[in-house]
Amino acid sequence: MIQCIFCTKKACDFDVLSLRLQRAYTAVENEYEENDRRLNWSLIFHAFLFQAYVICLQTLSNNSDNSGISSSQILLMLFVICIVGTLTALITLISTRSAIKALESAKEIRQKISQEALKKYGIEIFGYSVTDKLHNKGLLPTRAFPWILLVAWLVAVYLSLCLTQCLSLV
Repeated sequence: MIQCIFCTKKACDFDVLSLRLQRAYTAVENEYEENDRRLNWSLIFHAFLFQAYVICLQTLSNNSDNSGISSSQILLMLFVICIVGTLTALITLISTRSAIKALESAKEIRQKISQEALKKYGIEIFGYSVTDKLHNKGLLPTRAFPWILLVAWLVAVYLSLCLTQCLSLV
């Protein structure tokens, strides 16, 4: 049980409210950190996939020296890379959208506890609420990058299909 620092009770309202407020701030902070980790992982993974895609394109364009790899194998590899990239971007998009909803829920709880702390004890409210424009601007990379990556991979799939048709005509 929590011991109050101001009185002799086991736990007073101030201590309970302070603990609830601290836990709410920690939950919001943890959600932000998890979003950052998820986005960093996704960007690094996609950088490797785009590099593999470019290497396959270079190998396809330099394949006139008959290095033992057929054009059909390289095209298959291009499609595999595109499918993995598209699926990864889609999964990242779904997970970041869910994480943003969890973050907004945690911020709403923090806002309610902060308002209660302000009313009872005059404790100031810190941080941005869900309705604040700065909250949405701060989450812009988390909202936008998965969409950008998904569109980029869909364009890569389209370009690979066009490249396959061009090579089949030659």
